Amino acid sequence: MNRVESLILGAGYTGSRLEMALESSKATRRQARPQCLEFDYDRKESWKNLPPSETCFWTFPAQTQNLKDFSELIFSRAKTIVIVSSTGFFLTTEKDEVVNEESKLDTSQDRVQAEEFLRERGAIVVHAAGIYGPNRSPLDWLVTGRVGWSENFLNLIHVDDLVSVLIQASRLSGKSERWIASDGQPKRWSELILEWQKKYGIGEIKEKTGRRPSKRVDPSRTLSTLQIKLKYPSVYEGVDAMRGSSLSN
Repeated sequence: MNRVESLILGAGYTGSRLEMALESSKATRRQARPQCLEFDYDRKESWKNLPPSETCFWTFPAQTQNLKDFSELIFSRAKTIVIVSSTGFFLTTEKDEVVNEESKLDTSQDRVQAEEFLRERGAIVVHAAGIYGPNRSPLDWLVTGRVGWSENFLNLIHVDDLVSVLIQASRLSGKSERWIASDGQPKRWSELILEWQKKYGIGEIKEKTGRRPSKRVDPSRTLSTLQIKLKYPSVYEGVDAMRGSSLSN
């Protein structure tokens, strides 16, 4: 089987954008589709479809089930492994606490246990803040009632900027490193609502209690070390760009 430059495990929202940004890449799906490799983590017989690669981007949630066997396979076939995680796994002890790459993780979570097992073997872990972008707008989350008025902070990263962090991590990071993909501009939901009511005329937004503790994510070390220049420095620029694109179509 020929070696590929980039293997992308999972062709979901992030994986699809990553595939668009990378030449000579191969993405996987659970069911065979044109231009995609058939791969299902839960079906070991599909693992043989994965080619050797320079870099493997793991975009679906890792899990401890089957992990030992799969890790032996993937580490033997990929020179560099980059895993997409979440900033939601950083623990806090007080409201609105600042977290960074050195903050403690909730190791009671199966996904965190799996990611740490892989990182200790040399994988690079990138903790992504809330991912938004085309067809996934925080403005729509408010309008449809998915979220509501809250004083909690929201930490975000545009999917295209997340892709940039993942690619730069694959090129510049040492093994077993941990990075954060966030625009570093946490906004309270209440602030966003007031701004978008004024700018876009959205209606009244009812209060809704946040399910997670409010925190502020600091990605400054990641952005500096990986030499990231954000295309969308804050959610305001990102949503404005999406609104402009939809109006022009």
